Amino acid sequence: MARLHHPNVIKFFCCGKTEREGQYFTGMELMEADLFACIQRRKGRPFPIVVALDIIVQVARGMRYLHSQGIAHLDLKPHNVLISRALNTTELGDIFCVKIADFGCCKANVEASRSEETPSPVGTTGYVAPELGVQRFARRGSGFRWKPFKADVFSFAMTSSDILSFERPPALKHATTRRDHLGALKAGVRPEIASRCPTELAALLKHCWDIDPELRPNFDAVCEWLQKIILCH
Repeated sequence: MARLHHPNVIKFFCCGKTEREGQYFTGMELMEADLFACIQRRKGRPFPIVVALDIIVQVARGMRYLHSQGIAHLDLKPHNVLISRALNTTELGDIFCVKIADFGCCKANVEASRSEETPSPVGTTGYVAPELGVQRFARRGSGFRWKPFKADVFSFAMTSSDILSFERPPALKHATTRRDHLGALKAGVRPEIASRCPTELAALLKHCWDIDPELRPNFDAVCEWLQKIILCH
């Protein structure tokens, strides 16, 4: 974290241990709230599409930077996206500064061209890529390999669906276990795209949550696609 410097990645200041045995601390930049809490406070009122798009762009830029540094986040979700109000407007309401945080599951020194062998279950149910299913972890030594960067792209799409307040079908919303949820994803179940979502953005998210990791774009392409959408809106 100490070597990361980007406006959409949380700043690291210091770390150390307290006077109590076995207790440690990390000092980081202070933000107002996490994105999940902000969405919950809105009680079903979606962000204006321009605000939602701005948040999504900032998340994508932060992820593009992490990947350029060889870091796969592996637990991207609204809870791990921190926000602070940067501006209040009459027409749109709050405009936010957005930063990616919580690198507890991250994998460093990842190469985009090389598949990796996963060491243990990663990600959060509801956002984790379907190729990281629980059945995979039951077969240790099977040689299963995956692409961490493309798993992040899937999680980005699911996070974006929350930002845009896409409705999650019952198979996803009421899945009681990680296995059930991943089974629904592998069967092709995805959030229901709201009619207010721009066609180009809907198309991008469909690519990002494709069942085949190889068909998902990287974050360079995602940011380029989003830039074109911004120019149209």
